Amino acid sequence: MSNKKSKNPSGNVIAVNRRARHDYFIENTFEAGLALLGWEVKSMRDGRAQLAEAYVNLRKGEAWLVGSQITPYRPAKSSQINYNPSQKRKLLLHKKEIDSLLGKILRMTLDGDPILTNPFYEDDDTTNAADYVWASGFRNPFGLKILEGRVFVADNGPAVDRFLRVTEGTNYLWDGSDFSIGTNADVLSLTDQ
Repeated sequence: MSNKKSKNPSGNVIAVNRRARHDYFIENTFEAGLALLGWEVKSMRDGRAQLAEAYVNLRKGEAWLVGSQITPYRPAKSSQINYNPSQKRKLLLHKKEIDSLLGKILRMTLDGDPILTNPFYEDDDTTNAADYVWASGFRNPFGLKILEGRVFVADNGPAVDRFLRVTEGTNYLWDGSDFSIGTNADVLSLTDQ
């Protein structure tokens, strides 16, 4: 039996974005595979992966890791011509997991606890994401304004943006398609691609 210490004391973890937990409230975590070339796997095992600026982008029913860096593995230079170390990489998740990540508006206390009157509230378990949901079915809600008790949201789509008056518990039906971004919109705005 060997008394050698493991090279990787944290188990199978190869790269961690520690800053994300400091800068953001993490509602849910998922374990996902990552589509890589063989030499990228070797490079990651060699500690040449960086997640500091990485984020996940959902597009057309798929999840992509954007902004990560995988430095080329030195012995495999021949296959790395025109290689971009920060290219987007496909995350391997189940469809149900990807669907659960689609745009929602959350409502919580300043302490991060769910509000009892949220429409999908079930219990005091703060790990239950449904407790926080106030409205769903958005692609990318990037602006929210409360005016005289009414909630308005600007939702960014791939080719169309929409402006909506939002009511609690409503699903605004974005399903990943360009067509559905116009569903329930009060105002639509075409954007340049």
